[in-house]
Amino acid sequence: MRDFPHPHPHPHRHDCAGEGGAPQIEGLDPLSMQVFHELKRHGHIQRQIMTRGVSTGFSFPRVACLRTLAHADGISQRDLAEMLHLSRPTVTTLLQGLEDDGYIERRADEKDRRVTRAFITERGREVNAEGREFFTRQLNATIGTMSEDDRSELARLLKQLNDLGAQFMNENGEGNA
Repeated sequence: MRDFPHPHPHPHRHDCAGEGGAPQIEGLDPLSMQVFHELKRHGHIQRQIMTRGVSTGFSFPRVACLRTLAHADGISQRDLAEMLHLSRPTVTTLLQGLEDDGYIERRADEKDRRVTRAFITERGREVNAEGREFFTRQLNATIGTMSEDDRSELARLLKQLNDLGAQFMNENGEGNA
């Protein structure tokens, strides 16, 4: 079993914290802040698990990029940036590193030479398969151990939270989620 550091930089520090160690912000009820803190902690743990579960040197964005290219091989850098919710310059840098390491190749689009498309290589497919196997094990060992009722309730609540977040973004001119 891998030894993962505590997902919070100061796991025992509770100054300015309310119940459960979540920091308090004026105008927010403590329970909402605790839920936000746990969601943030979960996201951090998930990124650590996925980054450490595949080949050395793979950051979470690299894993996500290979996974996306394995399903949508030959997509434009612009479309990839949108799919990964990353800026175009970030995706350009990410793809350059993956290309340098032999996991992807980039080629000009045959119909529009201004567009560059990214393609996963065989080496990239091997690392993606390793990541997919690890992801399956990880999900079965975590979410898969929860009861069906708990998983259904969690899925329902997360969908509701995501829908509310998307609604907030749309109402505040932030686009679609």
